[in-house]
Amino acid sequence: MIPIGIVCFTTTFVFDKCLSLRFYSSENAGRFDGQLALTAVQILPWAVVLHLVMGIWMLGAPDVSYSVSWPPGEGTVSTRVMKWFAGGMLICNGD
Repeated sequence: MIPIGIVCFTTTFVFDKCLSLRFYSSENAGRFDGQLALTAVQILPWAVVLHLVMGIWMLGAPDVSYSVSWPPGEGTVSTRVMKWFAGGMLICNGD
């Protein structure tokens, strides 16, 4: 793992240095203005929605959050949470 980390670090360092000296130099600085920040602000609400959808999808997958200590049929976090919201049982009821 350490040799792979060294190669990745060195490659990133060299590319960042070349980009800093050539691409982000003062002659190209005029192309970067406040429009990039405005676009990022416009995209952020969609990023939040996408993040929530992905989180719900991941927690709803039975293979991701399966626990053998929960009774059969209640092996996912989403099942347990939905029952809790419906008033069926508490998440940590001591069993």
